[in-house]
Amino acid sequence: MLDEHLRGNKTRKRHYGSQDKHEAIKGRIGIEQRPAVVDERSRIGDWEADLVIGKDHQGALLTLVERKTGLLLIKRLTGKDAQGVCDQMIAALSQYKGHCLTITTDNGKECAYHTTIAQALGADFYFARPYHSWERGTNENTNGLIRQYFSKHTNFLEVTELDVQFVLERLNNHPRKRLQSLSPNQALNQPHLGTFHEGACTSLLNPSSI
Repeated sequence: MLDEHLRGNKTRKRHYGSQDKHEAIKGRIGIEQRPAVVDERSRIGDWEADLVIGKDHQGALLTLVERKTGLLLIKRLTGKDAQGVCDQMIAALSQYKGHCLTITTDNGKECAYHTTIAQALGADFYFARPYHSWERGTNENTNGLIRQYFSKHTNFLEVTELDVQFVLERLNNHPRKRLQSLSPNQALNQPHLGTFHEGACTSLLNPSSI
């Protein structure tokens, strides 16, 4: 049963080609090798990462979501080059180094420096299966919430740090039903509460569902 899913019931397309893009990522470790405990949400420290791209590829946001608490981190990017993503991911997660056990992303080449990120943070880095975005469902759904503040027409080169902090304040301090009415910030500071079970996502308009 998929507890996390993308919005709507979209028909998934079959993809054809001589080579999947993930094959270009040297040293890639697939999600099938990720410890099963990550799926349980029984601990703090398992992160999902992705990029939200600006209109006409004008800038991007690096988004990271902690699976148990739903805590969101955002870093602004001028583009989607691997070095920039590497530097900003390390910068974002360094403050949570004690709570950074695994990172799971898609197969974009912007994560080519995954070994550098893993070594810097002391974490294990995994890649979801190609075209299986629901394997990073927490991040995908959170990106949908972010899009309510920054539409697909947004030029992220014009987005300020104050804009980003406003969104983080709203989402990280909003009570979540699946967190027993705690906000992500509160849940992060109460790790003894145990496993938070993912409920059905009724609507992306309601942050309490993720």
